[in-house]
This record gives sequence, C-alpha cells and structure tokens, in this order.
Amino acid sequence: MVEQMETMESYVGLKLKEESIKWKQPNKNGPGYYIVTRPDFYGDSIHINLYIIFDGEGVITDFDWDKCRSANRGVYNRSAKKTPMDLTKRDIKYLQNFVKANTEEMQ
Repeated sequence: MVEQMETMESYVGLKLKEESIKWKQPNKNGPGYYIVTRPDFYGDSIHINLYIIFDGEGVITDFDWDKCRSANRGVYNRSAKKTPMDLTKRDIKYLQNFVKANTEEMQ
C-alpha cells in the first residue's frame, strides 16, 4: 500500500508537453485542469483513474486518484457494488513513467 501520492511530490512543478494536454478537462475540485490516465495491466473488475492536475500553463500542481474493484465485469460493472482499493507501488511507478514521458526535460 502507498500512502496517497507522497512519492509524486517531486514531479509537481514540471511542465506537461502540449500534445499531452490536448484532452484536458476542467478540474471540478479546484482551479486548473486535469488529464486522466489508466494503467492497462488490470482486468475488467478493477477501475483505476490516475489524475494529473495542472494550471493553465501546463505546469503540474497536484495528483489524485481513485481505484475500486467491481463485483461485475464488462458492460454492467458501473452499476455493481464497488470496493475501494489502495494504490500499489506498481500504480505509482506507472504514473511516474507516464509523467516522465509526457513532461518537458526533467530539471
């Protein structure tokens, strides 16, 4: 289990590449925007969203996530009972690699 996203603090302040923010969404929980990425190493019963939150200039300001297991798979999983799950080291590593690949040169 990984506590929230403490390991991602060093990535705050990096600037996202223009091509990586073309699908940005307004941040409903505060100022700025977000993009969401989802690891592809989980089956249909796991739902995970890793959010990268950034300002109008594309500078990362925060990270967020949600992850749960659903009782059903496939099309009907959204209406099934869900069990919240914690992030794993593998989830964090995926997000770190995604951020490294989609930001301008690391400082």
